[in-house]
Amino acid sequence: MIQVQTEPLEPRQVRITVVVTPERIERAMSDVAQDLARRQRIAGYRPGKVPLRVAIARFGEEPIREQALERLTEQVVREAIRQEGIEPWAPAQAQVTREDPFTVQATVPLAPEVELGDYTSLSVPRPPVREVTDEDVENVIQSLRQEHATLQTVDRPAQPADTVVLSLVGTLADGSVVVHHDGLALDLSDVGARANQLPPGIVGALEGTVSGETRTFALTYSEFWPQADLQGREVSFEAAVEAVMAREAAPLDDQLARDAADLDSLDLLRERLDEQLRARAEMEAQEAQVTALVDGLVASATVAYPPIALEREVASAFVDLRQRVERQGVAWERWLELQGLDEEKLWADIEPEAAEQVRRRLVLRAFVQAEKIGVKESELDAEVDRLRKPFGRSARRLLPPAPVLRRSAGSRILTNRAVERLLEISAANTLDGSAQHG
Repeated sequence: MIQVQTEPLEPRQVRITVVVTPERIERAMSDVAQDLARRQRIAGYRPGKVPLRVAIARFGEEPIREQALERLTEQVVREAIRQEGIEPWAPAQAQVTREDPFTVQATVPLAPEVELGDYTSLSVPRPPVREVTDEDVENVIQSLRQEHATLQTVDRPAQPADTVVLSLVGTLADGSVVVHHDGLALDLSDVGARANQLPPGIVGALEGTVSGETRTFALTYSEFWPQADLQGREVSFEAAVEAVMAREAAPLDDQLARDAADLDSLDLLRERLDEQLRARAEMEAQEAQVTALVDGLVASATVAYPPIALEREVASAFVDLRQRVERQGVAWERWLELQGLDEEKLWADIEPEAAEQVRRRLVLRAFVQAEKIGVKESELDAEVDRLRKPFGRSARRLLPPAPVLRRSAGSRILTNRAVERLLEISAANTLDGSAQHG
């Protein structure tokens, strides 16, 4: 046995302190010495039989001791955890706190602890369903007209959101060409500039141009531009405008119904949209009820979890945000600059919402366990097959591995069943309340 002291820490952690004896250190140094001697043979000694003093003379005491203490740090922490019967929820974080006597201290995260409140009394009536009006339907139709708009040549100066067709050449001060487009259809918006890997200032530079005009201007690329060779550099542009085009909304006729929804008439389109909007309103009402039920479930629970749980949640959200920003073609440093943030401030901004997500997830998991809600293996198999079915054999290789799909499917099914159970509890309590009131 080893000498161990334990100290509970809040929240949901335990600190272990281990003092390592000199004899244990010497044995560890001897083990390291034998490993080194196996890789670099010492004349006159068989592998595994080299005295420590000989190995020290050959390899030096400090390197041997350093490796031995590194191994011991991990070993004694594992031994202490087993000896004390601690069940880690995540890997322990260890550090050496004293050299003489050699002392190791580790913080071991424990499993989160959730105590549910009296959720059996939850009662949240469904809120009134939002009324769908003819105006709502017409607003969607106008959006569809814009979605199916066509570009028409106009005889006027270019305005924001117009499209200009042009030839565009950009050169550096040394005359090297870094941008070259012929017949480029450029939407005069930040989205259009980004889609064509052009600086956002090009939109303002081209506003007011007319067909047949050639305009010259210079733009300085951001210090955080994705292309390193253009960062902070001024580029001189020459734009020869061939046409100015504006979006013209699709006509309000039966063709719009065919293009937008494969329906025969505008009247049928209005009927379909009315049905969809009413179904969406019903769904919104149910979602509001579910949100209130989950809020009630979470608010009545007592939750404690180790800090590593929140750190992981924040890190996941942080990485996801960065990937989304970079998929849009924006340099991460540039995005932070535009938001007036640095990574430390962003981490702090993410933390409150992440903490709420951790709490909700843990409470829902405890609710699932309390209600004995489960998922059969056959159900997971069927769900994974359903997810994979629309994809061809080659496309399936782009999907996440089967174990990841199974975990995702299982989590989704459990969440849906937990929601259904909450709705059942609420409905029963609402009926009881109505009956007692009556």
